Amino acid sequence: MRSRRSYRCCCGVDYNQKLSERRAASVVRYLANKGVDTTKLSSVGKDKSDLKWPECNPVTNCPAWKNLENRHVIFKEIK
Repeated sequence: MRSRRSYRCCCGVDYNQKLSERRAASVVRYLANKGVDTTKLSSVGKDKSDLKWPECNPVTNCPAWKNLENRHVIFKEIK
């Protein structure tokens, strides 16, 4: 099984959590549209407790490129 995790930057609270969830779900839809069997896929939107650059909380602590990297999607194989 593969899982996608979508991450968000730490600016905002509820809106960005929902955005992260929608970003992860959009990856599943994209893969389905490309013919990938999605029966073994799941999507998870992560919150600011699991940032790539945790020092960017609050967002003003970091340059723009780090905040952009906090908004990413990763694939993780679950065995």
